[in-house]
Amino acid sequence: MLKKLKEYENDSTVKLVILKGKGKAFCAGGDLAAYYKHTTEGHWTFATLYYKKQLILAHLLATYKKPLVALIDGTVMGAGAGLSMYAPYRIVTENTVFAMPEAAIGLFPDVGASHFLSRLPGFLGEYLGLTGARLDGEGMIACGLATHFVLSKDLHMLENALEGLTCSDTASISLLISKFVHQKNYMKQDNAFYERLKIANKCFSRETVEDILLALWQPSKLELITGEIVDQYFRNVDDDEDDWEPLKLPPRSSNGFIIDAARSKL
Repeated sequence: MLKKLKEYENDSTVKLVILKGKGKAFCAGGDLAAYYKHTTEGHWTFATLYYKKQLILAHLLATYKKPLVALIDGTVMGAGAGLSMYAPYRIVTENTVFAMPEAAIGLFPDVGASHFLSRLPGFLGEYLGLTGARLDGEGMIACGLATHFVLSKDLHMLENALEGLTCSDTASISLLISKFVHQKNYMKQDNAFYERLKIANKCFSRETVEDILLALWQPSKLELITGEIVDQYFRNVDDDEDDWEPLKLPPRSSNGFIIDAARSKL
């Protein structure tokens, strides 16, 4: 990929470059299985070369001299974000799922994530980077990670139209993409996003992880927990589409076997 991108950048016949995935995902991240296998076996050279290539590629994309159009249909996580977030045109669909899940495996969001996460509104970047929380395509539009929303079924036509462009003019590219944008009422989605952002700003604006955890858990002292707070986690499911009922088990007397067996060992 690195070789091809360099070739396209220096080819005067190439007016723009389209980035897309093969299959149902754009890119779910790097090959962590291979990385883990080689490092646990003591082959640190592999890990060094792996990250060297990854970061060189991210730097090339971030400084690319020709327009990049990322068609982000499906999963885009970790290194996949490093491949797409530097494109001036970041097109998402109803299938898009974004996340930076590195913290869950003891790593940190890399591939230049400190650049694009730090530019998100409020403390959303801290929230996404520390938790690995996911955003759908609509959420990416709301926070600025994506520039356009196009239905998945229309991507092929958009791609064909982009291939027909004979110039690298940004106004022409933007005008063409706008013809395929799915016009949708985002009021409901925007409200959900801003409610999520409100919580992120409240909790992830703290100076330390310990303070963030304290902010996430309210009340901060065990003796302040009320019955109403506990009931919030065990309330009935409110779903109009299905008939939900609390699980009710018939009364049974214990045979005392487990308790008696445990006592015999004490």
